Amino acid sequence: MAFVLELFDWRRKSNELQAGIKALVWIGAGSAVLAAIFGLFLINFEDYGGDAVSLHQWTGLATMALSLAAVWALRSQKQQLFRGLLGVTVLGVTV
Repeated sequence: MAFVLELFDWRRKSNELQAGIKALVWIGAGSAVLAAIFGLFLINFEDYGGDAVSLHQWTGLATMALSLAAVWALRSQKQQLFRGLLGVTVLGVTV
């Protein structure tokens, strides 16, 4: 959702939606961290295995890292980097 709002804001050449975008990026990054933690607990305490689980685990960790990098870029006011990281994070979630 943050990506869609960022596209609207960029297209309209405004900063009108920045407060909502910031909130959604923080919520998304926090959720990614929690999901990664619980995923690691689950894989270590349950009987899961195989290539699909390993791929899912590493994609989840990469998505978490990308979302945290997007938060950093947003806080550092590196707009182009933020947009790129946000786009790559969205691609990572959809794969």
